[in-house]
Amino acid sequence: MTFLYKLEASNKKSLRVYRGKLGSLAVFFDQLVSRLSQPNSSSLSLIGMGYRSSVEKGNCLSLNLGFSHKIDLVRPENVRFFVRKVQRQHEIFFYCSTLFESKNLASKVIRLRPVSPYTGKGLLWSGTPVIRKEGKGQFKR
Repeated sequence: MTFLYKLEASNKKSLRVYRGKLGSLAVFFDQLVSRLSQPNSSSLSLIGMGYRSSVEKGNCLSLNLGFSHKIDLVRPENVRFFVRKVQRQHEIFFYCSTLFESKNLASKVIRLRPVSPYTGKGLLWSGTPVIRKEGKGQFKR
């Protein structure tokens, strides 16, 4: 989607300010139109051996995150979630009418087991790279 515009200003400084504001407004409208055509969704990836997720009875998300017990999350009224297994990784998709609610629920799930920088295991947003730290070396010279 492109916007055609013509700006006139008395000096170059005010023309730059107007042009910057118009560009921001064009990006805002472009994002608004794209949100109407696509459903508001967010997705998470479970990385780690033994980390599993499943949907039970259509309204309960069951998570096995390496604790001694399973974690069950009851589905809110206006949120749908799906679980997909891809190459030994489980992905959880949240769909909702508003982007805020889907991102909010996904961030609550991430807080249960955030990604560890040393092992690289845990829950994170899909497509986000895992930033690893170097552990203690046995022989540092």
